[in-house]
Amino acid sequence: WNSNVNNNNEEIFARGSWCYLRPIRVSDAGMTFEWRNLDRASSLGGAPTDVKSQVEWISSRPESELNFIICLASNDIPVGMLSIIDINHHHGTVQTSRFLIGEEKLVAGLPIAVEAMYLCYEKIFLEWNIRKVWGFVASTNWRMIKWQNFLGMKKEGVQEQQLVVGGEIVDAVLLGLTREHYLGYVQNRMHTMIRLMEKKR
Repeated sequence: WNSNVNNNNEEIFARGSWCYLRPIRVSDAGMTFEWRNLDRASSLGGAPTDVKSQVEWISSRPESELNFIICLASNDIPVGMLSIIDINHHHGTVQTSRFLIGEEKLVAGLPIAVEAMYLCYEKIFLEWNIRKVWGFVASTNWRMIKWQNFLGMKKEGVQEQQLVVGGEIVDAVLLGLTREHYLGYVQNRMHTMIRLMEKKR
């Protein structure tokens, strides 16, 4: 799962069988603006009001976070986004955030979401030697909470009235995944899910 370089000499963060992760760029602003304003993206909060504000957001990302576009390995079409933020080497922790599949029809029946998270975890736990990944999800976004639990993240607590989503004050559900739990259980489970889909090709 080492970084690769494509024909445009653009660094690819990680490449799998089904998808790869590349850094977000300003030219992605129009596409990601549309994704962020989808109804199912409302739980992410902070959706840009126009393409210009999305350009500004992409241009102003700090070095403490990495923002990626998820692309199909077969044809390089962008289908989603994913971020690694709050990279803290002192505490050995990072946060995964802003996960969104923007083109659901293009990934239907494919393990793109699972492999995208798998690629991130492999980098984080095996190459960076980070000991824990964490994140928070709006309590109203029950589909994402259920999916992250299914993949192996554990609910660690709730921050009451922490977020404003769609004008409503909601709780934030804290989720976490340790390196030990990933290597002992989650890694093999995710890999198996990806391989099972390969057999159905």
